[in-house]
Amino acid sequence: MPAWPRRFSPFGRSAATLVSGNVAAQALPVLAAPLLTRLYAPEDFGLFALYASLFGILQVGATLRYETAIMLPDGNDDAAVITRLSLLLSIAAGTLVLGAVVIAAEPLARRMGNPALAPWLYVLPASVVLLGWVQAFTAWGNRRRAYRRLSAGRVTQTGVMTAMQVALGAMGAGGGGLIGGVVAGQAAAAAVLGTGGREWMTAGTGRMMTLARRYRDFPRFALPGALLNATAFNLLYVLLSVLFSGSEVGYYALIYRVLALPSSVIGNAVGLVYFERAAAERRDSGTLRSTFHATLKRLVVIGIPVFAVLLVGVRYLFAPVFGAEWAEAARFAIVLLPFFLVRFISSTLSTTMTVCEKLKPALAIHATIITANLVLFAAAWVSGMGFFDFLLAYAVIQSLLYGAFLLYYRRLAILPVDTSGDGT
Repeated sequence: MPAWPRRFSPFGRSAATLVSGNVAAQALPVLAAPLLTRLYAPEDFGLFALYASLFGILQVGATLRYETAIMLPDGNDDAAVITRLSLLLSIAAGTLVLGAVVIAAEPLARRMGNPALAPWLYVLPASVVLLGWVQAFTAWGNRRRAYRRLSAGRVTQTGVMTAMQVALGAMGAGGGGLIGGVVAGQAAAAAVLGTGGREWMTAGTGRMMTLARRYRDFPRFALPGALLNATAFNLLYVLLSVLFSGSEVGYYALIYRVLALPSSVIGNAVGLVYFERAAAERRDSGTLRSTFHATLKRLVVIGIPVFAVLLVGVRYLFAPVFGAEWAEAARFAIVLLPFFLVRFISSTLSTTMTVCEKLKPALAIHATIITANLVLFAAAWVSGMGFFDFLLAYAVIQSLLYGAFLLYYRRLAILPVDTSGDGT
């Protein structure tokens, strides 16, 4: 990863290192896509999509969300113990998944409409363990400010995944090649990320149960919140397909992919650095005021020009880049742009609740989002709302919600932190 100029602030250099890794990691699968579509048949991608849908749900609970608590203890010794706890929980989760697969692989594959999926479900336990380790090592590396290693791990994961998918596809592996590539990428990322700061290897287990109880609100509230968040994302596409045509659902899928790029490339990087710096400020001073306001200013300064460029891009480049049949999507994208800008800023700062251990309110926020979506879909169903009007209503409601969440994060940031551990 590049060494950024000294004129960058420490925050800026850290974020830039992560952004560069995110850009490379995003680019590799995109560049390989034309080759993969020639090596794999549509049914292979369908098999992989079913596997990914199951994995997407199971991986949320691999560590019971204890990895998100690694940033919080005052000392690295306790953080190392929580890291080790997260690794052990991932192994336990993988073991439970293996037992479920042995019992129900074939019935589940038939229920999902693809019996060929059954043998590949035996790979799920390894995926759950490996991604749990990646999550724990990422949190540990973030605490230690090992940003080059984090960036290298991200690039290694997508690089190995892409290379293996191409190689296995050339060997005629079918849908299993896509799955095998993902598992190989996870294993490579875990190996890279786990090489630095190995205090977790020698961390004593004597305090493990004490710390598990101290941060018990993470499995109690953060885990259901993460599950709700994953459900809200996947349910949106299901409900769109019920109300609107396949082409309109396709429009939204492409729009989301384009407009979410600033969050996946820049927001995730800034969010990781913010999480570490905010946790450090909380340990030192009891509030997050300085880090929060500085990061908010950065996000506004970055976000407005980035989304202004996207506004021009979707207006004039959608059809030339994606094809004439996608021209209509540009009109819909413009409606959603303000919401994606607000979400870019608000979601990047959402770890404020984790730093402040406000996990019950975080769960309430996830529940509010999914409830608002369901109410809007019900209103659209009853009224026969058109796609454009639906997107306009969706953008307004979600913008207001994420704006309100941002105000709440600011309120938490300027108040002394209550570390009673009750999650309220």
